[in-house]
Amino acid sequence: MKRLFIALSLLLLCIVVAGGWFVNRELKDFLSVAPADQTAKADDPNTWQFAVIGDTEDMRPITETMRAEMAERNLDFVVHVGDISSHSDPEQLRAVKNLFATLPFPTYYVPGNNDLIYDETLEIKTPKHYQEIIDERLYYAFDHENAHFVLLDNSYRRYGFSDEELAWLEEDLNANTKPFTFLFFHRPLDVPGQQLFGDDETPASREQNEKFKALIAQYNITRIFNGHIHTALGYTVGTSAIPVTVTGGGGALPQEILGGEDAAFFHYLIITVGSDNTTPVMDRVEFE
Repeated sequence: MKRLFIALSLLLLCIVVAGGWFVNRELKDFLSVAPADQTAKADDPNTWQFAVIGDTEDMRPITETMRAEMAERNLDFVVHVGDISSHSDPEQLRAVKNLFATLPFPTYYVPGNNDLIYDETLEIKTPKHYQEIIDERLYYAFDHENAHFVLLDNSYRRYGFSDEELAWLEEDLNANTKPFTFLFFHRPLDVPGQQLFGDDETPASREQNEKFKALIAQYNITRIFNGHIHTALGYTVGTSAIPVTVTGGGGALPQEILGGEDAAFFHYLIITVGSDNTTPVMDRVEFE
């Protein structure tokens, strides 16, 4: 019996290691960003730029370094894709918000799972502190230049995207006339390798995810940005193969489980959009 247990354990270990190697190898083909050129199109009158950062998870020295670097760039705004704090601590939420508020351009946020707090009376997690400190809106949209930006909430894995949110999203996308459409929410969907490592979903949220994917497949979505995993990776989602970029390198400890060492580092993204509607270019700014 002991030998059988050891043999099965070794077999399981081999499967996990081989699966991880395969996933990391496949993800390298999807890593769709390169280190940013410090002069990258910042002064080109035919382009404009925004940044995306995720998973700061409290006030950290590396995040302060990133903010200082951002301030030197010709950015129009920043989008934070969630996990502003590590435990929805009001002090940390305020500290991160105040840090980014010192930038000479706006920062927009979506809630992450770590930005929720458990309500013992309701027996569910709620965005109480997030709405009090960061933004009372959990999902909203805005236009900027030739692009449409949709900020969504799927932070709570018990529910995922609500039906009300999906109804709002359909109405919003129907009204959108911009050539570029970017979606932002915290927890990525259908991450490569989840068949081996599992996903971060519940039966209810999986059902909502399918509704979400069926909905956005009807529209021309330029790219989806997520956080949650502390790495840098890219892949596609849905029948229409919408590009997805995960950027979770804003301060929390980097993770190697997906993408390996090649993807586990502190970073944020810069997206350069052509005013002549040329394909947006994505660069990655890396930090030690």
